[in-house]
Amino acid sequence: MCDTDNNSLTIAPAPIDWLCHFCASFNQFTEKQCKLCGSTLTLSSSNKTNHETTNATRIKTQLQRSNSITVLSLTAYEQQHNDEADAERRFTDILQYCQENGINFVDDQFSPSSRSVGREDMSVVQWLRIQDIADEEKEKKGLWTVMLDPQSDDIEQGHLGDCWLMAALALVTERPQMLSHILLTPIVNRQGIYLVRICHNGLWKTVLLDDYFPCTARKHLAFTKARRQQLFAPLIEKACAKVHGSYSNLCRGSMREGLQLLTGAPSDQITLDQLNDEDNDNRDILWTKLVSACEANLLIGASTGRKDVSKADYDRVHLNRHHVYSVRMTHAISSNERFILLRNPHARSNYTDDDITTQVFQRLQNVNRADPSAGSFWMSWRAFRRFFADLTICSYRDNLFDVRLEGQFTPHAAHSVQAYYFYLDR
Repeated sequence: MCDTDNNSLTIAPAPIDWLCHFCASFNQFTEKQCKLCGSTLTLSSSNKTNHETTNATRIKTQLQRSNSITVLSLTAYEQQHNDEADAERRFTDILQYCQENGINFVDDQFSPSSRSVGREDMSVVQWLRIQDIADEEKEKKGLWTVMLDPQSDDIEQGHLGDCWLMAALALVTERPQMLSHILLTPIVNRQGIYLVRICHNGLWKTVLLDDYFPCTARKHLAFTKARRQQLFAPLIEKACAKVHGSYSNLCRGSMREGLQLLTGAPSDQITLDQLNDEDNDNRDILWTKLVSACEANLLIGASTGRKDVSKADYDRVHLNRHHVYSVRMTHAISSNERFILLRNPHARSNYTDDDITTQVFQRLQNVNRADPSAGSFWMSWRAFRRFFADLTICSYRDNLFDVRLEGQFTPHAAHSVQAYYFYLDR
């Protein structure tokens, strides 16, 4: 077009597609409304400037105008450090307040009441603080501690159907550094305030707890306990109960859920009820995978509850029909004599196996003589395939790299969407 005032020839910019400010979709220059969200194109001064720039510059200007915020991703170590710092500040403030006022901490979000138990439980008749709970052991070992060289056989499941969680905790207990990651308050304090970190719904959460626990009429812990007056098991169980709403909500779960709560790592669950005796190749592959997992020192669990096995058959060998066990070790005497060392989270077992003769039992005892554990028992590979429904292998490793950032989605396409940019520094 001609500019007659300046007597010069100006060429108008060619019409180009426009970027929707709400849903970031491209639309043709002839369209006045976004074809995706229906937003109307408004040619403000900034829009006109965008039409006169290149596509790359226009997109950059649109993004800057939307007030977007760049969020840097954090490694698991950095996220853990930040969470610990925030948790310690909260812990210090509450502890100082309790000390100054001479009171004990009571968690009003998970109060010592029947509501926190969930359902009516005849074993729970009162809530007691740690110093008021009676020791069930015959000889008094001393004062309560959070951890005192914890062992897997210290854990004893109580009157609560959370074997899936206790079996997972028994495996985690064999990793002291993992327990230290979970228990942020390693020392018993008179004010009764503790911090426990668990991974709930894929995010690590620091749970604030008091030291009130459900107890029986004899002043014993009604639910999970740890021998030698250790608190790590009751504290972790209570933290899980709090995030799930009540203790009763911990009844019935899977080993995979338990391992995810305590490690934050994904697990591989293998179904066994479709594995028949004629499928030799898959049986050998599964055995090799199980041996490799044990050699890699991974966390492994197994669940009973096969539909094709009757309760009478489970009772005959003294196995719980719907229960979760920890897998501790594998051992093969020959290609036809393979055995698995399991552990019952109840810390006791009367299991019997026709394939384990007196001679075989003596050889197996020598394999695990250095690490006996209450509730542990050997089972033949054949019997394992018959009585167990699934196998869970957790992929947790000490050097696992983990980045977590909680995302939120908008209810409508016309709303602004938060974007994430990831920068990899190798």
